[in-house]
Amino acid sequence: MATFDITRPKDVIRLNPDGRGDIPFTVTNVTAKPIRARLEIKPDNPADQSIFTVEGGLDRTLRPNETQNIRTLVAAGPGTAAGSHKFWLKVVDTELPDDNFAESQSVEFLVPQREAHEGKLKFPWWIIPLAALLLLCIGGGAWYLHAYPKAGDYRTRKVEDAVTELRDQGFEPKVLTTDIVLDPKQDGLVVTQTVDGKPLAAGRLKRGTVVTLQASRLMPALKGRTLAEARAELAAKGFPQEIKVVSTPSQDPATWDKVQAQEPDPGPPVKPGQGFIQLAVSVKPQELNVPDFVAQGKTYCQAATELSAMGVNSAEQLLPLSFTIPGENERLRGQSPLGGQRVLKGGTVTLIHAGAPIRCFRWFTSVFHNEVRNEVLRIR
Repeated sequence: MATFDITRPKDVIRLNPDGRGDIPFTVTNVTAKPIRARLEIKPDNPADQSIFTVEGGLDRTLRPNETQNIRTLVAAGPGTAAGSHKFWLKVVDTELPDDNFAESQSVEFLVPQREAHEGKLKFPWWIIPLAALLLLCIGGGAWYLHAYPKAGDYRTRKVEDAVTELRDQGFEPKVLTTDIVLDPKQDGLVVTQTVDGKPLAAGRLKRGTVVTLQASRLMPALKGRTLAEARAELAAKGFPQEIKVVSTPSQDPATWDKVQAQEPDPGPPVKPGQGFIQLAVSVKPQELNVPDFVAQGKTYCQAATELSAMGVNSAEQLLPLSFTIPGENERLRGQSPLGGQRVLKGGTVTLIHAGAPIRCFRWFTSVFHNEVRNEVLRIR
C-alpha cells in the first residue's frame, strides 16, 4: 500500500544566469496515521549533490492525509557543468525506511553557459607616468629632508641637549666657553649659535655642517674627584683648555689619584683666553727598600742620617734599662719595617736601641752638606 504521493514540475526548469533557481514539490501522507518522514535529493550525477538545499530542512512530520509543499533550492557554482541536469525527490518513513517510501519522477533543469565578459576595461596607461612623477616627487622630497635636516634654536637650552639633538640631526656640534658671567643656575646654557662665524637662526642646513655653540661654563668643584672623573667632567662641560696635572706625593692612600687643588677655583667662568686648567693630584709616593741597619751594626745616628738622605723619616724607640750594655747602647737592636721590606718615600722607619735618648747632629751635618754642595756647583 502506498504511503506517500509526490508531485513534481513537468516542465524543464531553467536556472537564472547566476545558476540559481528553486524547484517545487508536493508530498502527501496518504495513510491514516502520522508519519515522521525524511527527504532525500537523488541527483543523476553524484557531483551535483552539493548544489541542492531543501528549504525548511530534510525532516518533516506529516499528519494523516496532510500535504506539504517542498521547495528545493538549486545553486550551481562555476564548477557545475552547463547544460541539462536531472534529479528526483525521495521521501522515507523513518520508522520503516525499507518498506514505506516513495520517489518522484525525475526533474530536469538547465544550467546556463557562463561566458566571459566581453569588452574588458582598458588599462589606464596614463597612470604610469603619473605614478612615476609622483614617486620622483616623493623621492626628491625625502632626499632633500635627509640632505638638509632642520637645525633648531638652541639658545637658553642646555649644551648637552643641544649637542645630542644636533648629532641626531646629522650636524657636527662644536662647543666653546664664554666669559659672560651668568647666574650659577644658568650654568651650561647655550648663549649663541653660529655657522661659519655668522649667527644661526632655526632652519635647514646641509648635513654635516659644523654648528658652533657658545656656552657659559662655571668652573666645577673638582676637589676629591679622581683624575679620570675630573677629566670626564671637564670634557662633558665642553672646556677646551689643556689640563695640566701637578703630582703631589701623599702618605694617605685615601687621597691617591684624587684632586687636592685646582686653578682656576670653582665658580667663575673660564675665559676663552685662558690657556690651561691646572689640577694638583695626590699620588702614591715612591717605594724604597729599607736597609738592614741591625745586621750592618749601625748606630741610631748613622741609620737616622741614612734614612734622611733617602727622604724617609726616623722615629726613636727605647728598650727597657734591663737591655742596656755599656758601650753598645747606641747600636740598634731592632727596626720597623725590617731590613729588606718596603717603605714609602716620606714615610717613617722606627729605630730601636737601649739606653737614653740620643741627640744626633743631623741638622749640622745637613747644613754642612748643603753648603759644600752649593760651593761645588758654584765652582763648576
